Amino acid sequence: MPIVYRTDDLTRWGSGKGANLTASEVDLNFWQLLQIVAGISPEPPVSIEAFIVSGASFYVNLTDGSTLGPYALPVTSWTFRGAWSATTAYVQSDVVTESGACYLVLYTHTSAATFDPNANNGLGQNYYGLLTPGPQGVPAGGAIGQVLAKLSSTDYDTTWINNPVPAGGSTGEILRKASAADRDLEFAAPHNNPLGGLTNQVLTKLSETDDDYSWKYAPFQQMAFQLSTPYTLTIDDAWTVIAAAGNTITVPAESSVAFEDGTIVILYQNSASGVVIAADAGVTISTPANSVAELATIGAFAFLVKTSTNTWQLFGQLKPRDATGNMTGTQTVNLNSATASGRYFVTPTGNITFNLSTSAQKDLYFVFTTSGTTSFTITFGTNFTSQGTLATGVVSGKIFVVHFVCDGTKAYEVARLGPL
Repeated sequence: MPIVYRTDDLTRWGSGKGANLTASEVDLNFWQLLQIVAGISPEPPVSIEAFIVSGASFYVNLTDGSTLGPYALPVTSWTFRGAWSATTAYVQSDVVTESGACYLVLYTHTSAATFDPNANNGLGQNYYGLLTPGPQGVPAGGAIGQVLAKLSSTDYDTTWINNPVPAGGSTGEILRKASAADRDLEFAAPHNNPLGGLTNQVLTKLSETDDDYSWKYAPFQQMAFQLSTPYTLTIDDAWTVIAAAGNTITVPAESSVAFEDGTIVILYQNSASGVVIAADAGVTISTPANSVAELATIGAFAFLVKTSTNTWQLFGQLKPRDATGNMTGTQTVNLNSATASGRYFVTPTGNITFNLSTSAQKDLYFVFTTSGTTSFTITFGTNFTSQGTLATGVVSGKIFVVHFVCDGTKAYEVARLGPL
């Protein structure tokens, strides 16, 4: 079906409809044009796939499988004429040598009386092209043992000088300046670096005196992770941070691991599981009076410091020590979170009054164990709000538990059990 045109154009498509095309006529025109376009099958582009050189012929392989060529490659040959000679006829592609260098004759000419690498025909065309340079900057002469040295910054300005490295020397000696004079060197013993040293230690200056060095640990260069399973410190743990959780860290005896006095190990609890610091047989670990050898909570740090043979000091964010033992009379309760656990295990030996002086927002427990056949009165005084006094009774071995909740200022009783 032919395409329908609206207007007349006798030079191109001829007569038109003379009226607006209907929608179906427009669609039909487009559909016919699309069919024509779809029927066109363009040929794929052809490009170069490879270049081939065979002998003196050159070929071009195309991606459609065809080949262009062969094309003849220009071939030249050189004629080696030996040493350059004066007033000698040379032709293009002759090769000559002069002063150790090799030159290619670029233009036919008759050589001059003396060789000039820049000789030309007056038209800016040099007769010679350098192929390989000759030895440059190596002066004649020189004695056995001498070495080549630069005399200035100018290229190839060199001379022979005596070797600045002296003969002789003994095993372990080093080369050093003997004076301010140039190339005045001598063999000498090195500075007295100490022998020994342990893994991860570094050389440390002990004083301003020359050669006063010792091997020491570089502090806190790394963090080691010792998780879940029990772990005993090794010499590599000196001056490191140990992240631990849910395990026991044991400090070994001096006979097993000889830590240097003053060694510090930082302990860090990196999860909710506790970290206990234990002492090997013969080792003493001291903690502050109100603390035990256990990290307080997740995120807590503690410092383990060796003060002398088999003696260590542990301090930092440690668990508070529970208040225990026999008590009588007036007792002051200090609930500062850094120094008290909030747990009192008490065996009354008389009437007791507890007064709250410093509080934190935490729970406070009193566990009373009776002893003997005398009843004592437990009074909760200043800053306590309680159900009243507690009478221990006359039966030995009974347990009473009183639970308070503290708001930072006062303690409020929330439960009382017993006798149990």
